[in-house]
Amino acid sequence: MPIFQLEAGSKNTKEEKMGLFSTRTKQGMTDAIPYMRRILDLTTPTLLRANESRQENRYVRGLPVALCPWVDGNPVPSVLALGFTKDLSDGGLSVLTTTELNSTEVVYSILVDTDVTSELWYFHASILRRNTAFGFLEYGMKTNGFLNENYRFELADLDTLLTTPPSGS
Repeated sequence: MPIFQLEAGSKNTKEEKMGLFSTRTKQGMTDAIPYMRRILDLTTPTLLRANESRQENRYVRGLPVALCPWVDGNPVPSVLALGFTKDLSDGGLSVLTTTELNSTEVVYSILVDTDVTSELWYFHASILRRNTAFGFLEYGMKTNGFLNENYRFELADLDTLLTTPPSGS
């Protein structure tokens, strides 16, 4: 399956029609793909159901994730939500949590072992869908970019919060 979705009505090149790439993909999403791919390559894809029109594989995996609002180019760690992924794809994910996020943009990190990744990876995403079921909130998100390289200063407080073990009482 192609990594990038083709846009309806675009003047697609032969390569785009073959699903090799899209010249309309935003640079931020392109930067995030290798990191999401590394996480996804550890799992097996879930095939499309007959009534779905997605152009990318979804991977049904319950991985721990931390997310918080992203406002004016900064995370808001005081509204930290912890949850689990419901499914992931090259271009986004669905997260289950009990914390309400009153934001259209978030920063998230899938909490994988840093022995594999050497540091937590942070992604910027737009919330496209919100559902509620059985006391859980489900957020369907589109990944817009990888943040570690250009937002280290802005991510410092969130990173400290997520990587510092709690002190014993």
